[in-house]
Formats: sequence, C-alpha cells, structure tokens
Amino acid sequence: MEQGEEVETGHYDGGSHPYNGKGKGKGKEQTTCLMDDLLTGFSKGGVFPHVERSTIVQLYVSGLPADTSDLDLYRLFAPFGCPIKPDGVKAMARPDGSCTGVGFVDVCESGAAEAAMGALHGIVLPDGSQLRVQPKRNQGKRA
Repeated sequence: MEQGEEVETGHYDGGSHPYNGKGKGKGKEQTTCLMDDLLTGFSKGGVFPHVERSTIVQLYVSGLPADTSDLDLYRLFAPFGCPIKPDGVKAMARPDGSCTGVGFVDVCESGAAEAAMGALHGIVLPDGSQLRVQPKRNQGKRA
C-alpha cells in the first residue's frame, strides 16, 4: 500500500489530502441557502431544543480584544459546556466593525454559566487588561 491510499478499515493513512483525488467531486457540492436563513428556520421550526426563558443566564463580558467576533465569543464559552441559545452570542461592534470590548452570552444552564464565570472572570490578558465575566444586571426603567 502506498502512502495516501485508504486502508481497508476506511481510515486514511496520512498521505496527501484524500479529497483532492480523481473523484467526481460529489462531496464538493454546495447549497445556495445562507447559514443565517438555515439557523433561523431551524429555530422557528422547533428543531432546536426548547429552552425556558427563566433558565437562561445572560452573561456580560467585558475586556474583550478589539478583534473579537460573535464566533470568537462562542468559541470562548463552548469549552465550558455552555449550551448557548441560537442568536445568544453578541460581541458589540463599533461602526468600523471592531469590538467595543463588550459582549453578551445567553447560556441555557446556570451551572455552565457558573463554570465559565469561575474560569474566565479576572483572567489577565497579554496586554495586562482583565477579562470580566458576570451575570448581566437588568437595568430598571428610568423615570
């Protein structure tokens, strides 16, 4: 067997990339729908598990780097097992697209939110600033 061939078990043996071969490209087809439309449809169609609003913990995150995106914020919290509701991650952006340093994460379980806060709150970033993660305070109506 030469390097780059598929072994009988169906596992790739580590040679050149197996998907740049001489196949007919069946795995390279792409849909024309947009991911945002797909996620919205899944949410409205009940594909995602139902989450009681009363169980959601909205976390306020500050001290984020200027290049933080919604995806970065999601990736920061996902390793803690935070089940995040659809559209539940938002890095606040300036008109130029850079992050203001603030973000919000809607976590579906209080235990996961506590774990993330315990691990991330107070972490000193390479530039010396501190990451802050805490429950969002509800702002009362102003008179």
